[in-house]
Amino acid sequence: MKNRMLLLLVFVCTMGIVSQAQVQNKDSMVHRIFSLFKNKDEEGFVKLFPDAQATRNFVRSVFSRDSDKVIMLPMLETMLEKITDEQLQKTSRTTYQSAIAEAEGYGVNWNLATVQSYTADSVFADDELMPVSMLSGKIYFTSDTAQFVLLYSKVIWFENKGWYGAGIDLIAPKHREYEMEVLKENIISVDTAVMIEPSAPPQKPAPTKPGTKQAPSKTTTKSTTPARKPGE
Repeated sequence: MKNRMLLLLVFVCTMGIVSQAQVQNKDSMVHRIFSLFKNKDEEGFVKLFPDAQATRNFVRSVFSRDSDKVIMLPMLETMLEKITDEQLQKTSRTTYQSAIAEAEGYGVNWNLATVQSYTADSVFADDELMPVSMLSGKIYFTSDTAQFVLLYSKVIWFENKGWYGAGIDLIAPKHREYEMEVLKENIISVDTAVMIEPSAPPQKPAPTKPGTKQAPSKTTTKSTTPARKPGE
């Protein structure tokens, strides 16, 4: 349960509930995400995410509305109080700086970057602890004459508020789009398998009753005599 709570906090920290980040239209949100990179607006990217107090208030409100979750609040409070503005901003800045560095490593010149097309798919993530609508998709863009793709996810919808937050999964040349998606799916599959099927503890040998003789173990001896050729 403790690990489940920690995952919830990580999930919430990818959401933006700050007033400056309100975007009602998903198409506008896609263009906003791209503009934050084109203009190298790190501060604007940071503002897509919640501050510490907003995060704590949001989680408390979600749990207090559900009678089945209220009992978990005392355990959650300890984790909530450890959240700081410095911690959250450091995480979002690291995400942004890593994405910028990745893109420029592939040769992206943001001054010449222009959106060509994009996808924006919203689905309802019926999570046990945090049921929300999430937006994800791809932004295809050019830099000079080269073609690139930006994969984004974890954009969260709040009822009567709008879209907030952004997870940047990949910025790479367009021809590497599907290669990276397959790699990501394989990593997720492995991580999921590890979570669902943890390694079993070693089994203790069955106890031997007094007076019972154990059967000697069989030993197979491998022959070292070379095989004979026909006629020898």
